[in-house]
Parts: sequence; C-alpha cells; structure tokens
Amino acid sequence: SIKPLQALPLVEAGGLERFGFGPEELALCAASHNGSEQHRAIVLGMLRKLGLTEAALQCGAGLPLQLKLFGKYPEHGEDKDPLRHNCSGKHSGFLALAQLLQQPLDSYLDPAGAAQTRVRQAVADACEVDVASLLLGTDGCSAPNFALPLRSLAVGFKNLATASAEAPSRV
Repeated sequence: SIKPLQALPLVEAGGLERFGFGPEELALCAASHNGSEQHRAIVLGMLRKLGLTEAALQCGAGLPLQLKLFGKYPEHGEDKDPLRHNCSGKHSGFLALAQLLQQPLDSYLDPAGAAQTRVRQAVADACEVDVASLLLGTDGCSAPNFALPLRSLAVGFKNLATASAEAPSRV
C-alpha cells in the first residue's frame, strides 16, 4: 500500500522528466499491476529508457494476477517473466532512482543504499513519523517495506493527496 509514497523520491528528483516517464509509467511505479500485455510493454519501455533489460529486475516472477483472476494457466511462460510481476513497475522506478543517484544498480534494493534511504525518508516524511521508527521488513517482491501505524499511513496518503507543486522537496 505504500507504493505511491515509495515513488515520491523519483518524482521529486526529476526522474520522470530525466527518463521521459509519463503518466502510465508513473502509475506503474506507484501501484501494482496485473501482468497484462499492456503492463508488460510499459515496464519493458521503462527499462529500455534506462538502458536496461528485465535482467536488472530483482522482483522475481510469478503467476500474473490477470491469469489468476480468470483461472487461466500460463501457456507462454508468463509465470517466469519478471516483466509481468505485479511489482515490476515499482522496481523499474527504484532502478531509475538508483541510476539518478549513481548507485550501483545491482544493489537498488539495499536498505542502506542511496535509493532505499531516500525512499525510507520519503515514507517517514509523508507519514509524519521519525525515520528511525519505521520498522524494516521485506515485501513479497524482495523490496524493503516498512511497518507503521495505520493512522500514520492515513496521514501519509492525506499529505500525498494535498501536496502542491510549490511544496519543498527533500531531494
């Protein structure tokens, strides 16, 4: 549920403009997707804009939600395609942020790395909690994730929804 907050540092650092990411790419940085052909193509396009291939993704692979929803079985290796992982857009956003920060891309998920340090601070700032209070965990796609009170998460989404372009940036 914190994906929109995890995308903030990329937006604030000018990553959308730098890499030519539009609304579709931002949507996949900030949300899960169902592994459709359209979603796969958008993620692949993001990676190409970064000069990368799907091999850079560390989210793993699994049965796409679209197939699960319709009770279908993979017929063409969809369950082995990291581009169809529901978090591949978020991971592509993390790769973009790591590239902006000149962090080695193979460590883009390192909680102590530049990219994830920025993400953690963004989540803390948006949710109005001390960064040290965020308990570190790992979500199902291998990305760092944080435990925080539901009230704080609600504050984070309120702040995201009411932010203005004139608000000062952390990056």
